[in-house]
Amino acid sequence: MNKETIQKLINDARKSRVQPLVTAYQAVMAGIQERENRENITLTEDQILGVIKKERDAYTENSENTRTVAESLEMLTKADFLSDLLPAMINENAYDGIASEYITKLSATSMRDMGKVAAAIKEEFGMQVDMKKMSGIVKTTLMSF
Repeated sequence: MNKETIQKLINDARKSRVQPLVTAYQAVMAGIQERENRENITLTEDQILGVIKKERDAYTENSENTRTVAESLEMLTKADFLSDLLPAMINENAYDGIASEYITKLSATSMRDMGKVAAAIKEEFGMQVDMKKMSGIVKTTLMSF
């Protein structure tokens, strides 16, 4: 996912006249541009996916704080549109196996190796795993050695 793809999505949404879609994609583009300007960088694909996730989560959270059902549904619709741009999440039932695989692969034997294992998992799976939960599993597994 890159800025050009987001801009194309905005243009296609405008042509199809689906306003919630236009608004959701514009919010992502604004988030990307704001962060690039603030940090004086060009965002990587993973960073752009992070912006998309942040916007999606904001729409989901805001859907609970709306005054009407229609506003809530619109927020959830925007969140769904943005979810479609994110990679599919790996089922949490697979986390134990992934953690064990990387602990073995990297010959990790103590808590000192936790960062190395977590970094390798993040490198491989990126946004497909919840790193907070995965780190907890890696920690628990390493503590049992």
